[in-house]
Amino acid sequence: MAQQGYIKLYRQMQDHKFWRANRVFSKAEAWIDLIFMANHKDNKFLLGNQWVAVERGSFITSEVKLMERWKWGKSKTRAFLKLCEDDQMIVKKSDHQKTTITIVNYGIYQDKQTTNKPRPDHDQTTTRPRPDTNKNDIRMIKNDKEIYTSMTFDDFWNQYPKKQAKQDAVRAWGKIKMTEDLYTNIIQGLDRAKKSRQWTEGFIPNPATWLNGRRWEDEHTPTKDSNLINGHRF
Repeated sequence: MAQQGYIKLYRQMQDHKFWRANRVFSKAEAWIDLIFMANHKDNKFLLGNQWVAVERGSFITSEVKLMERWKWGKSKTRAFLKLCEDDQMIVKKSDHQKTTITIVNYGIYQDKQTTNKPRPDHDQTTTRPRPDTNKNDIRMIKNDKEIYTSMTFDDFWNQYPKKQAKQDAVRAWGKIKMTEDLYTNIIQGLDRAKKSRQWTEGFIPNPATWLNGRRWEDEHTPTKDSNLINGHRF
C-alpha cells in the first residue's frame, strides 16, 4: 500500500541536470511534467498578438512541443494523452493554433493537504505554521546590504552561461519584486535566450545587464541546434 501524505516538487527541479538530461521520458515522468507545466493560478498567455486566458491547473502547449520534451513520436504522444483523458486525469482541447491541457483535480497536487480531524491540541495551530516551518523554502540572505532569495538567485546564477559581476547581479535581482510566476518567466526567458542565435554566437550580456533590462521578455530566434552555446552543448 502506498504511503499517504504530501510532498513538494518545486518547478525548479526541471532545471536540475538529472531532469534536463537528454533522455526518453517514461510515462510517469511525462505525467509529472504535465503537472509541472500547469499554471498554479489563473494567468494569461500571449499567443501571437492575442492574449489567451489560461485557468489554474491548465496550460497551453502543442503535441510537437510535448514530443520534443519527452523525446517521443507522434503516435506515442497522442496515445499517452488519450490514455490520460480516458482515465480522467486530464482534459485536452485542441484547435488550429494550440492545445490546452487541464489537470483534473489539480488542487490535489498543488494545495497543502491537512488531516480532517486534527487532535484537540492542534486545533489552534494547524492554520499557523511554526516559526521554523518551511524555513528552507525561501531563505532570505543578507549580502552587501541586499536581500535576495538564495534558492532562486542561485538557480538563476548557476544556469546563466556568463559568470561575471555576481554582486551586480545580486543587486539587480534584489530590485525585482519576485513572485513565483515572475521567477518562472525569468527562467523560461533565460532558457529561450540560451537557445537564441545571438547567444550561441557568443553575444551574451552580463547577468546584471540582462536582469536590469528585463531581457527575459525579449523574443528570440532559436538556432537550428538549440542545445549549443559557443559551440558547446549544455
